[in-house]
Amino acid sequence: MKRKDLINGAMTTAGLATAAGLVLWVSTAKASPPDESSALPETLTLTGVARDFRELSVPGGHPDFERRPDHGFGMYTGNINEMLDADGKPVANGQGHKVKNQWRDSSGRAINPSLYNAELGDTEGTYSSADNGGITLDRFFQWYRDVPGVNMSTPVSITLHRDADSNVYTFDDKEDDDFIAAGGFFPINGQLFGNSAGDNKNFHFTYQLSTEFVYSQNTG
Repeated sequence: MKRKDLINGAMTTAGLATAAGLVLWVSTAKASPPDESSALPETLTLTGVARDFRELSVPGGHPDFERRPDHGFGMYTGNINEMLDADGKPVANGQGHKVKNQWRDSSGRAINPSLYNAELGDTEGTYSSADNGGITLDRFFQWYRDVPGVNMSTPVSITLHRDADSNVYTFDDKEDDDFIAAGGFFPINGQLFGNSAGDNKNFHFTYQLSTEFVYSQNTG
């Protein structure tokens, strides 16, 4: 797939999520001249679902949250199948790798290794080891489904701001006042099951954001 996908006939989207960090950028399918882009709304709001889990160390804790992977904490990629299941949910395959050096686009932004394209000026990264990143395959289905007694959920909205004189909208937790105050992408601090033991942040959650889109093969 191309790096940008057409959403609702008018928008393209790409994003990167990391532990305690979220970056999302959205642009129109074709570049708009300044006089046209000025007519676009200044912000876009998308609403997803945060699901909170009890951490591994407490009674009833989920084995995947606050678990140290065999090869240590870090960024792991390749653990998720390219295709969603019949419910439109991610499927874990346990075939991931720990990233040693991040793949980046020509602007220096981190990208998924599957998006690497040397012709676009991307920089190739490297893996350090093979590992499932601490995922229990038989319980991964709980990550993005409401399961009574296992998790609790709440809607969480993020606001994307249009870059000046452009058709590009960006959300970056490092530039959002609410998340700057929270110390990163921590949308449910002090909520649901509460914060991590001995800490003032809630690390043990997932965030699911869904929208309808139409893939346009010939866009950017």
